[in-house]
Amino acid sequence: MKLKEIGNHPNFRDIKIIKFEKFSDNRGYFTEHFRKSDFQNIFNLNIMQCNQSYSYKNVIRGLHFQWNNKMGKLIRAVTGHFIDVFLDIRINSPTYGCIGSYELNSKDEYLEWIYVPEGFAHGCIFLEDSIIEYFCNSEYSPTEACINIFSDVINWKYSNLDINNFKDICIMSPKDKNGFTLEQWEKTENYKQFYYLSENEIIVTGGSGLLGTELKTKLIADYPSHQDFDITNYDKMENYIRNKNYKICLHCAATTSPPNVEKNPIVALETNIIGTTNLVKLCSKYNIKLIYISTDYVFDGKKGNYKEEDALNPVNKYSLSKLGGETAVRMYSNSLTIRLSLGANIFPYEKAYIDQYTSRECVREISEKIIKLLNTDITGIIHIGHPKRSVYDYAISLGGDKKIGKISFKEMKINIPEDTSLDTSKYDMLFK
Repeated sequence: MKLKEIGNHPNFRDIKIIKFEKFSDNRGYFTEHFRKSDFQNIFNLNIMQCNQSYSYKNVIRGLHFQWNNKMGKLIRAVTGHFIDVFLDIRINSPTYGCIGSYELNSKDEYLEWIYVPEGFAHGCIFLEDSIIEYFCNSEYSPTEACINIFSDVINWKYSNLDINNFKDICIMSPKDKNGFTLEQWEKTENYKQFYYLSENEIIVTGGSGLLGTELKTKLIADYPSHQDFDITNYDKMENYIRNKNYKICLHCAATTSPPNVEKNPIVALETNIIGTTNLVKLCSKYNIKLIYISTDYVFDGKKGNYKEEDALNPVNKYSLSKLGGETAVRMYSNSLTIRLSLGANIFPYEKAYIDQYTSRECVREISEKIIKLLNTDITGIIHIGHPKRSVYDYAISLGGDKKIGKISFKEMKINIPEDTSLDTSKYDMLFK
């Protein structure tokens, strides 16, 4: 793929415009319009679904969005000419309630993508019969909703488009005509699903791990490398943040393998306890809220459905190290400890435990719940996850073609808890 230009929309920095070359001759033209490696150098895009749509001139589609799972879209014109429109519905965004627009024309010398991330309601106004293609970073969900593009309180100051010119000639579906006004959407229980955080306000440790890698696809933040921000080196961390203005430190870095920690507990001591203690000291000095990712393994697993206040009793060295970090974090009042269990979006093992119970969710779902908590002032401890189920049932829920075998957790050579399912009612009440 030969990229010509990459830039942000002039008024919405999270909207990306990508131009790519079209090689024309007397036979027609050729273009390589998508290469994953090139796009990953621009932003982390995990394509889950690809759609194509044909629309007649004067059709208006949108403004559409969904919240479970949220969807970012990469859109281009295959044939025709249309105006792409996007409405910022992220709470606290400086452009909340404002709409932007950008024209895409398949006849241009250079072809273009526009990337509209999660947190924007999206639509298209077709100036001629057109075919569009869009790649999505999540699959379609029945939670999709619509805001009426003619809603009076939408702010058009960042677009030179006069939407009233289309009011009497446009063709719209009944769903789109009867979509929410922006004011009606704000009164719904799902309004808080979308939120804005500045990249200058959040620093995330462990950006190369499973959770950190997922967060990069949906959370704008600073993800320093281990070399630049080594949590076992307090002075190095302080030098890194001294001239910055972070409000939140999301601490995902950890040594996480229970078998490895049993063999070499010193690594977990240095990272999970000493490293976390260093972050507590740093955040305390600079008044940064510290959000610590802990584990359900701080419980002994004898009863399950654990509340935040239940007694802690780790049964292996990994969980002891995480409790050590948790204890340090709890000594700092401007902190939140999130207990959870997470796994990859595709189950990576051949077999799963049929007799170990958990609230585990895939990292895609867990990351969404963590991001919601970033925009609250809650402190203390909170549990997140799925209602109780076996690890085997969790593995099956992820889908995929691979057949998952069954195994007993009692076959493990280290001590692991039987039932660490979590009571998540505190979180559920917060976002009901």
